[in-house]
Amino acid sequence: MKDGVRCLQPLEVKAGMDLIALKGAWQGKLAFMGGIDTRLMSGPDPRPLEHEIRSKIPVAKRGGGYIYHCDHTIPNNVSFHQYLRVLALVRQHGRFDECR
Repeated sequence: MKDGVRCLQPLEVKAGMDLIALKGAWQGKLAFMGGIDTRLMSGPDPRPLEHEIRSKIPVAKRGGGYIYHCDHTIPNNVSFHQYLRVLALVRQHGRFDECR
């Protein structure tokens, strides 16, 4: 990328933004930030959130050009404990030293 930073953000899932499709179509031309569905963060079952992060972040980070963030602001119904779970999953699946 030349002449500054070009980044598409926030990639809101409920509005139909597809991080994986965008990465495939625009890799090397745009960076991406977001795309992790906040609606899954407050649920009592951690498996949907784990699947969301496990399926998206490894693909999005491949080749660089991805910054973790949720798809919108963190809702009030997401507790601090729940968000710590999110960050732990991001650390597990989002380390860039593992994608080279």
